[in-house]
Amino acid sequence: MADFETRITVRFQHCDPAGIVFFPRWYEMLNEVVERWFDEGLGCDFRELHGPMHSGIPALSTKAEYRSPGLLGESVLWRLRIVKLGGSSIALRVEGEGEDGRLRVGFDHVIVFADLGPPPKAKRVPDDLRRRMEAFLASDIADVEE
Repeated sequence: MADFETRITVRFQHCDPAGIVFFPRWYEMLNEVVERWFDEGLGCDFRELHGPMHSGIPALSTKAEYRSPGLLGESVLWRLRIVKLGGSSIALRVEGEGEDGRLRVGFDHVIVFADLGPPPKAKRVPDDLRRRMEAFLASDIADVEE
């Protein structure tokens, strides 16, 4: 298993007046990490996903753990791995680490591969995309739904 890794610099737009990341901005960064993973890690950018594939990946659930404050100007290293790959659902663990090596935020994030409709509905992850996703499956996880 290989984690997908990317960096996001904390900008003023992410922060409160004290220069600390305002908690909803972590969710925006989470979304950016997932979008980068699709584009850079899976070779399926959101233009292709939402256009020709007529698909999306809405969130089913998200749980956040805030461990230490993110600070204006720091480069946060993000790591994403799949903890469960279902027929249409994808459970992710996404963590952001500060320049000091401390965990800033961790997310347990479940997305659903979906047809955009109308009406929108869950659909099976296409086989070619599923094969690419398997490279990011946590090594201690054995339950991949076929």
